Amino acid sequence: MEQEKEKRERQQKYLTVMALMKEMWSEGIIDKDDLLKVEAVFAEQFKPIWRYKDSELP
Repeated sequence: MEQEKEKRERQQKYLTVMALMKEMWSEGIIDKDDLLKVEAVFAEQFKPIWRYKDSELP
């Protein structure tokens, strides 16, 4: 059960960071290439259960 809690926490952190990154993209602070690079870095860091695919990002 502890592993499940850890997985959920990692997933939540990944989704929070990606929500912030998508907001930065919509504001024009970063471009899609930056968004894709950041997604890969955070996916490596948080090891989420589910992650965005290129087609799901703007």
